[in-house]
Amino acid sequence: LPVVLALLLPTGCADLSFTQPKPESTRFYHLEMVPGDFPVAGDVSVLIGSSSVARYLDQPQIVTFPEPNVLDYANDHRWAEPLVNTIDRYLLSTLAHGLETSRVGLLREMGGDQWDFRLGYHVHQLGGQPGEEVYLQVSWWLTPKNRPPSRFENARYASPVSGTDFEAYVEAIRTSLDLWSRDVVSAIQESGDPEEDSAIPE
Repeated sequence: LPVVLALLLPTGCADLSFTQPKPESTRFYHLEMVPGDFPVAGDVSVLIGSSSVARYLDQPQIVTFPEPNVLDYANDHRWAEPLVNTIDRYLLSTLAHGLETSRVGLLREMGGDQWDFRLGYHVHQLGGQPGEEVYLQVSWWLTPKNRPPSRFENARYASPVSGTDFEAYVEAIRTSLDLWSRDVVSAIQESGDPEEDSAIPE
């Protein structure tokens, strides 16, 4: 290398940019929580867990689906934390505001003793193509305390992507999760008092 540089420098044509480290181009994304403070209190408590995502989604890279049966991992566009953590954290925010309660938590952090409803889910698909649509396909179940699961759903949501960049793509993912969380809030509200019919007959 010194010999090559010595030969190039006198000509005045040497481009030494290749000797400089490349700037970091990776961008990291998270899902913005619902604006505003959490409610101070509330009548209902919700525990999230177990929660999981499909193995091919459980990657740092954001996944896109350019055509059927094909997926791409965007090396320069990544989640700032494991995807299941991102979804859990976003659900905590949307459920707290939708149900007007601060009594929401994660099974892996709080244990399973104090709760009125428990939400479990598995995400089968989350993504699409920038400039087109994002799809969320999720199985979820809602279990009131001391009762069998009151609801089990295999649901699919579609959200248009407003642009071709990854910022718009991630925003469409957030919108799909928001649509799902509204259904969870409605299911909890429709389930009634979790203490009713909780007594075990002798």
